[in-house]
Amino acid sequence: MEPSRRIAWLITLGGAALFACSIVPMAHRIADYNAHANIPAFHAEPIVSRTLRVEGFPDATLTDVPATGPMGSIRLDIGEKSTMIPVRRPAAMNMPNLAGYDEWLKALAVYPVVRDEHHDQGRISGSEHLVIVVRRTPEGFDPETWGQVRRDEWLFDFYDIKRDGEVEHFTRRWPRTSNYGDPEARLRREAAGEGVEPARAATAKYLLQYEPLKDRSFEHFVAMFVIPKLSVPDYKFNDTAFRLEVLSWTLPCSMCAVLAFLGGLVFAIAPKRSVRSAAPAASPS
Repeated sequence: MEPSRRIAWLITLGGAALFACSIVPMAHRIADYNAHANIPAFHAEPIVSRTLRVEGFPDATLTDVPATGPMGSIRLDIGEKSTMIPVRRPAAMNMPNLAGYDEWLKALAVYPVVRDEHHDQGRISGSEHLVIVVRRTPEGFDPETWGQVRRDEWLFDFYDIKRDGEVEHFTRRWPRTSNYGDPEARLRREAAGEGVEPARAATAKYLLQYEPLKDRSFEHFVAMFVIPKLSVPDYKFNDTAFRLEVLSWTLPCSMCAVLAFLGGLVFAIAPKRSVRSAAPAASPS
């Protein structure tokens, strides 16, 4: 065997051995992190009917309110109390169910989910939430066109119905992302008018009134139900086990091992180069 090919096979075998030595502790680190991360999990049951009936909560009804512009309202009635909810006006008023509000308003029964000692999932009795979530696009833009693509300016209104019939209303905004520094710090600079036109500064100042949706939070989970189907974001959370802080030395070692294995294998199985001898020069006649 040629010395160069022998070296390539040694690199290939060394890469395989290094990968085997690093993947086992990596798997243990991932399992240990997931076992103690206490990442919250939820289960939601959408309610399509205009009458909201969930055990332990008072019955509630949703009724359309006539409107002339693109924005309208829906009235939430619980006993003798009424709450007006601004929402995008549906194509047809007073439909038998809430299908006309799809991607704009959802009524949900949400249950926190936990795992027992046998790793079976189940919901906690008495921890249910009855919530209505509404997505709002920025004012001044057509909700169906420019308002849909300006996702950084979306707002989400939550109407959390309590067991005594009270309604807690709060608002969250879509979290900003950026590949260049802290997006929240950038938003604060825009609100201060640094390097932006007055209209953009006013928008940034308005958005800063509200907290952003936080990863894996109850609000983030619920807000996903009113995201347009063609605009659902990738679920890229920053608290997964696949991070250098969790995997430590096993991550770079396994990556280097894969590169060494593939690189050595390519050279080890490469076909031999055939060297042709130069043809003798023709003798002069």
